Formats: sequence, C-alpha cells, structure tokens
Amino acid sequence: MSHAVEQLLIIYECEAQQWATYLRSVFTGSLSEASICSYDIATVSSRQDDFLRLSQYSCKLLILSKGMLEGLCPKLRFFLARVLCPATAVVVLLCGVESLAPLLEQVPLNGDDCLQVSSEQDAHEYLSAVTDIVKKGALASAANVKPLIRGLSERKAAARSVRSMAVVPSRVPCGSSTEVFIFLKKRVGWQRRRG
Repeated sequence: MSHAVEQLLIIYECEAQQWATYLRSVFTGSLSEASICSYDIATVSSRQDDFLRLSQYSCKLLILSKGMLEGLCPKLRFFLARVLCPATAVVVLLCGVESLAPLLEQVPLNGDDCLQVSSEQDAHEYLSAVTDIVKKGALASAANVKPLIRGLSERKAAARSVRSMAVVPSRVPCGSSTEVFIFLKKRVGWQRRRG
C-alpha cells in the first residue's frame, strides 16, 4: 500500500466492533474505502512489519472502551505505544469510558496532543476531526519531500537526533513489580561498512 492511500486506521476491540463498523461507514465517501483500515486489537502480532505498516496511517482513531482498558496486557500496551504516534495524528473516541486518564497511565501518549471525542457527539464532528488530521498529514508529507541523495553529514545528524524514547508503562505503583519496556520513538537505520 502506498503512503498516500493509508489515511485512516480505526483501532477497536470486540466490545466496540459495531462502533468500528459504523465509523467506517461515516468516513467512506469523504475518504476512499481502500484508505481505511479497521483493526481489531485482539489480532495484534509482534511482527515489526505490522507496527511499521499501521503507524504509517495519517490518522489513527482509537475506540477506547472498558473492554480495551481491561485487556491491556504488555503486548497491547507495546502495540499502542508504537502505533499511536505522533499523538497529533490520534483521535480517541471515549466509548463507555469517562476519561483518557486510565489509558495514559499504561501507554505513553501525550494526552494534550491527541484529540478526544465522545460517543455522544454527532457523526459530522467525528468526520471533521478525522478529515482535518488527514489533510494536515497530506500537507506535511508534501512539505517534507526531500531529494533522494543526501550527504553523509546529513545522515549522521539525523541519526543523532533520534535519541528520544518512550517507557511503558509510564508509571509503576509503589511496592509492585512489573515489566518495563523502553522504545525508541523513531526508527534508526544502521548501515554496515564494507571494506
């Protein structure tokens, strides 16, 4: 799939499948059907190709339900941390959940940068939020087109700028033990020298 086609990723779990189907029908027409991917979080694999492919979508719409919050195991927290970035490309639909806070306690997502909508809002509000992000993503991609050939000094500078990371979970309650994952926020390409 080309980057131009990857416009909207709808992430849901089985409890919110009807919402995912409804939202897909709302967005079809404004966005091409081929550019929308509905993704059941229960099908998450640990293949790096899947993370990379899904993170390429211009807008990620997360249907946050109680079932999703209850089922957030380390594998799913890892998935969400990798795919829901940048936060400015994320819309969170609160579906039977009052706040984004329980998600933010488990997944390093900048809650101030993502957009929250409620299941009580009208369809045109969802459509407006998503299409605005898709348009901004298309404009940013067009502005970031660079020549294919870059000097070695530019590559070194880019590699040095990729030192930011995310830690999952962002908080660990006092007196408890848990697995902690550290993720780089940007992929770094390494090349071997031959000679």
